[in-house]
Amino acid sequence: MYFRSKYDWWLIIIIVAAIIALILSAVENFPSVLSYVLIGISILMGWIFFGTGYWLLEDRIMIKCGPLQWTVILSEITSVRPTRNPLSAPASSVDRLEIHHKKGSVLVSPRNKQQFLQLLKERCPNA
Repeated sequence: MYFRSKYDWWLIIIIVAAIIALILSAVENFPSVLSYVLIGISILMGWIFFGTGYWLLEDRIMIKCGPLQWTVILSEITSVRPTRNPLSAPASSVDRLEIHHKKGSVLVSPRNKQQFLQLLKERCPNA
């Protein structure tokens, strides 16, 4: 099942403002090559921010964040806890879940956190 990332309104404003500023700056102030680079960075920022989501499958969680992807094997999960940790992560909100597993931990922010947790507990009793 696919879960979209939750988005904090203030983070949306910051990301959209940064993208608009980059594009306007590129178009108005820089030679064409640098303009294309800045527009490319803007597209990548939007893809990473708005392209974040989580596939909760039978045996794993696939985490996508734009072009980046992580996999957490459900049998390797040791615990899950709510957090507001602001560290960089494949999560578009600070209302997050920290998933600890044998290889480390990952922060996620599913829009429907309760449904995500319920399904995760059904598939992984350690969660």
